[in-house]
Amino acid sequence: MIAQTISFLSKANLETIKSESVSKPKNVIENFPIIKATTQEFELNLISLNLHKLCLDAIQEIETTINLEVPIEFTFIGQNNNVNLDAKLIYPILLNLLVNAVKYSQKLKNKINLKATVAANSVTFTVEDRGIGIPAGDQAYVFKSFYRGQNTDEIIGSGIGLTIVKRCVDLHQGQISFESTLGKGSKFTVCIPLTINNVMIN
Repeated sequence: MIAQTISFLSKANLETIKSESVSKPKNVIENFPIIKATTQEFELNLISLNLHKLCLDAIQEIETTINLEVPIEFTFIGQNNNVNLDAKLIYPILLNLLVNAVKYSQKLKNKINLKATVAANSVTFTVEDRGIGIPAGDQAYVFKSFYRGQNTDEIIGSGIGLTIVKRCVDLHQGQISFESTLGKGSKFTVCIPLTINNVMIN
């Protein structure tokens, strides 16, 4: 196990999130499953995960929690379904990226693509939507806590989902990047190494 500390949400901010989640049930999966994993000392617990199943579980949770009006298409590439990762970090990454894609595509009803690729030394997730996109002036701030884009006023959200994704990716020593065009959609890519501190995870 690798112990690291994540502490970036104040008590007041957490209360705001909890209050909003109670009044807006569709935000529950965006917030509650990951609050504990991001506000206290946290040990990286690497276990063998069936990545294919984990992705399907995330899709199913979204489909059963949100009145989903957009299809999610899932592609898995790799000869090995099982990889050693921390489920408490990987699952929130998947959930939050998919929830964001759903929220910003719901009105347009365009499909969302989730792709998971297992390579020799890394796992890559790509979530692509054809939603409203992120304005160019907002793109530098997408991982900032409680920041919401200029074109999201009518869409429910806490402004913390991508912040938590970034923290979870960082703890796993991974990288996250995105491409977005206003009015055309967004594509988020997360790459998680299967090595930690230059030691192969096996």
